[in-house]
Amino acid sequence: MAGPFDFMHIKGRTAGSSNELSFDVLDAARSDYGKKRKKDKKASKASTPSPSQGSYHGVSGAATLSAAPEVERRKRERRTHSLKLGFVAVIAVVALVGAAGYFGYTYMMGQQNFTGSYDSLINRFRELDKTIVQVDAIMANPYDSGQMEAEANLLDKFPQMTRELNALTAEARSMKGLTSVPEDTAALSGVESAATARKDMLSAAEGAFTLSKQVKGVAYQADKVWSSVSEADAKAREATEIANAASTQEETQQARDATVEAYNLFEEALISLQDVGNQTPGTVFDLEISYLKKRVAALDAAIDTEDALLSGDRNTAEAKNETYNDADAEAAMLAARFETSPGRQVREAFQVDMTAWQEKYQDARAEAATADATVRSYL
Repeated sequence: MAGPFDFMHIKGRTAGSSNELSFDVLDAARSDYGKKRKKDKKASKASTPSPSQGSYHGVSGAATLSAAPEVERRKRERRTHSLKLGFVAVIAVVALVGAAGYFGYTYMMGQQNFTGSYDSLINRFRELDKTIVQVDAIMANPYDSGQMEAEANLLDKFPQMTRELNALTAEARSMKGLTSVPEDTAALSGVESAATARKDMLSAAEGAFTLSKQVKGVAYQADKVWSSVSEADAKAREATEIANAASTQEETQQARDATVEAYNLFEEALISLQDVGNQTPGTVFDLEISYLKKRVAALDAAIDTEDALLSGDRNTAEAKNETYNDADAEAAMLAARFETSPGRQVREAFQVDMTAWQEKYQDARAEAATADATVRSYL
């Protein structure tokens, strides 16, 4: 930045200027006047007769002596004029120095006030960045379930942070009207860009955190449903063991009751997983839903088998048991294709949307870093 008193270097910048030229002219005039004065004195001595002692100085005589008073009068006028010129020159120099000092002081005080206001803006940025650092850490892995509470707390702070960034932008623009120094203006533009970039970061983070909350909720539901599938499967195995060992009507009834319980659990899981699937893009749970449908169909055939056994219809029992075995085998084949948990599938289903938010965040973060470099260079 330019120094506050650069414009006061008057002496150092007068070479070839009007000031120096004026002084040269005055010096030449004084020199010419001195030479003329000596010449006039010699001429005066040569042309003026010396009066004789005791002679009468009448009117005619007075004429021969009139040059001496005239010379004295002119000398007085020249001295007076020289004093006036010197006085005016002194006043001019004092006024110039005084003006320079005044404007220099005013400039310096203005710069001090500007610097103080600018530092205040930067300190407010530093306070905001304490929170933005936390945002930055979460954006590296927004699906981390251990960060749900932190994300919620940060989301609550975003509106106030955005208002503060808007205020910083407004103050920077206002300060631009108070300075004509290019470096100051550039620094304030950096402040505006830094604030805008941070608002863009918060906007992207808000989108990511909101999506993360949704994804985590859906993923939790999916994993919870799948946990109930494990419970249903355990109950189905128990029913099969009872049925295989049944030799009485009572034991066959127990097998049927256990099979119905398993059937209900699988049917509830199927409905729940379909509901969760409706909250996700695409056909996330098609494989799992097909599996659950086969398990429900198999158990339905098992119930029919046990009903036929209880009624003494051996042929129907054998046919229904065959249906059960086929459906159960198909379900096993579908289960062999499972690769990841339903919760992870949910996160993967939303990954395209999450990546979009992360990229927006990183772009804004890069813009903030560039703007911050401008701000720091001024400091």
